Amino acid sequence: MSKCYVESVVAVAAAEVGYLEKKSNKDLNSKTANAGTKNYTKYGKWFGMNPAYWCAMFISWIFYKAYGTETGKKILGTYSASCETIRQKFIKNKRYYTKNPKVGDVVFFSGTRHSGANHIAIIYKTKDNKIYTIEGNTSGASGVVDNGGGVARKSYVINNSKILGYGRPLYDVKTTVSYYKKYTGKSTKIDEVFKAVGAPYGNVTKRVPVAKKNGYYSYKGTEKQNLALIDLAKKGKLKK
Repeated sequence: MSKCYVESVVAVAAAEVGYLEKKSNKDLNSKTANAGTKNYTKYGKWFGMNPAYWCAMFISWIFYKAYGTETGKKILGTYSASCETIRQKFIKNKRYYTKNPKVGDVVFFSGTRHSGANHIAIIYKTKDNKIYTIEGNTSGASGVVDNGGGVARKSYVINNSKILGYGRPLYDVKTTVSYYKKYTGKSTKIDEVFKAVGAPYGNVTKRVPVAKKNGYYSYKGTEKQNLALIDLAKKGKLKK
């Protein structure tokens, strides 16, 4: 596995520890403000499913944040709000194991809501007979908590009966990133900038694919999003 890729995903996950879900669609980017039990989170907002159980969206968001929209999806296998969907993707890709977990692996847990995986986490350390995880929609209580309301560090013995298995992301994936030409003008209008660099322009819908490639998964064409994309174009870092 690529050490730098593994370190990136663990670092992103660790920075989220302490995040609390919200009681409404407000203060989503704050770790602790507007805390509640209604399953509103910034991870759900990014995915486009808010409110909802969010442990799988949290894992998906980690890979998106660490590697970008397309590369993150390739490394994880798929983005999904369903733990079982992600697990089945690992199984299909023959990257699913029931023993010898490693740092960077995704661990799947059984639960009570439905068959298959009900909960998911990322492993940041293994030692002796235990795995140490960072997971969303859980709590600091012992055992598997699959609707606990926050991001927390936890640990389990590897023979815990709730552990279904481990998915090993494709950390060694090789990707080639290409960029639109650098924008050298002075316009702050998104369509003028996109037209100048050769990117699709004309309305929000046409710009969505480019926005997603550059990390704006829930692109709405807001002023803040557009200025961020323009800034990337000025740096010659607007991904195709």
